[in-house]
Amino acid sequence: LAPWNQGELPTRMKIVHQGSGQQVVQPLVWNGTRNALASWVIPPAAKLGQYDVWLEREGVDERSQSNWLSGSFRVEEFSVPLVDARLSAPAQVPIAPRELPLGVQMTHLSGGAVDQARAAGAAMLAHTPARAEIGRHKPA
Repeated sequence: LAPWNQGELPTRMKIVHQGSGQQVVQPLVWNGTRNALASWVIPPAAKLGQYDVWLEREGVDERSQSNWLSGSFRVEEFSVPLVDARLSAPAQVPIAPRELPLGVQMTHLSGGAVDQARAAGAAMLAHTPARAEIGRHKPA
């Protein structure tokens, strides 16, 4: 696998949306003859679907022009479901209970209850010694 001559290397990257044929062309910046760098920030208004990435070599005549399919990727729309979770304890808690029933409410922030959601919980009991402040209280 001998390195290509500079004149044989692709000169640009073309990204083509498969459904519409819409194209974005970027120049390639070669780092020697083994790798090139190009980047494309997907715009918020980009069409959803499959895109093909082509490497192309421009030339002065048709014989020196060429293109290679380099790969493909998909642009998809998704949303992360944000949930508000609330725990409610009984109004009066007995001293040293073996169990403590809690109420759990989960609601989608976009609206509506979360139906049949799995929930897991963990708790840690920590001993906190009582503190008393000794001193003279001065009226304000």
